Amino acid sequence: MVRKTSLVAGLLSTVALTACGGGDSSSGTPSVVLPNPSPAPSPTPSPTPTPAPFTYTKFDDLTGDQNFATACEAFIPRADNFAPGREATQVFGADGLITYSAVDEAYTVFTPNNVQQIFGPDDRAASPSDQITYVKNSRTQGAFETFTIFRTLAFPNDYVRRAEINIEGSATSGTQIRSLATCIFGVPTHPDDQPSQTQVSFDDFVISGTVYDARDGTGVKIRGIVGGDASLSVNLSTGVVTSSLRFEAFGSGDTIELGTYSGENTITVNQETSGIFGLMADGNGNEVQINGSFFGPQGSEFGYVFTYSEDKNFDGLNEMFFIGTVIGRRPQ
Repeated sequence: MVRKTSLVAGLLSTVALTACGGGDSSSGTPSVVLPNPSPAPSPTPSPTPTPAPFTYTKFDDLTGDQNFATACEAFIPRADNFAPGREATQVFGADGLITYSAVDEAYTVFTPNNVQQIFGPDDRAASPSDQITYVKNSRTQGAFETFTIFRTLAFPNDYVRRAEINIEGSATSGTQIRSLATCIFGVPTHPDDQPSQTQVSFDDFVISGTVYDARDGTGVKIRGIVGGDASLSVNLSTGVVTSSLRFEAFGSGDTIELGTYSGENTITVNQETSGIFGLMADGNGNEVQINGSFFGPQGSEFGYVFTYSEDKNFDGLNEMFFIGTVIGRRPQ
């Protein structure tokens, strides 16, 4: 606010009469001296308001209705001798794929290919301490639908979660087909809430996932991703994310190496969230797609979904498919 000051100044004058010598007296020309008025004070500028700090609620402490910012990859089973195929992608954003109703205590979930289901308190199932699991009967006789939320036990995991969805959908929902999806969701970092340093790196990682391998033509072998390592760093002046991923899978009596992938991708802003979407390559013509974001204060955590499809003979049926997540955090 500018304060107006009124200044009232009287005009002061000094008249000096001088007498000339030689006996004659004469009136001198009067001289008027005007004093310089005092300058009006400059207004004091209002201070620039300090932006309110960004606030974040940990995932386990959230209350009320929620529309979670989510990155999701959907896939569907194929014939017995072929691996699944990626069916649809939901790039990270608060687009209604996973929502929560506090009144109903229920999650509504969509897969990116528009299959929908609701899981409420009656569907809650017993689960380990790192999981929240819902199970309900499917439309198909004898089948079930599941929705599971995972947090990592390897390090404190306050803001990001992994979700696994396996649903057939209600009779009125979109595509009537068994649909599976792997998602990353949680409490996203605001795009303007950045660390002070230009370069940030992450040093704690947890890699999870599943490999569907039909390359030998005898059926699909399913293996769990059991090891590997990852790296991720961000240049905040350019928005470039540099990442790498190496992993291996075990199952069906053996362990296979899935290679090392690396790449650079640019952060994009979508509906008050900052997302990562792009490719990492192994140098042999193979590419892994990544889709995720940063979570918590100043991007203290991150998570992305990775997918890979291999169709060497271009017949539309995959010989191999794998999908999983990487969750990490910055040094504490």
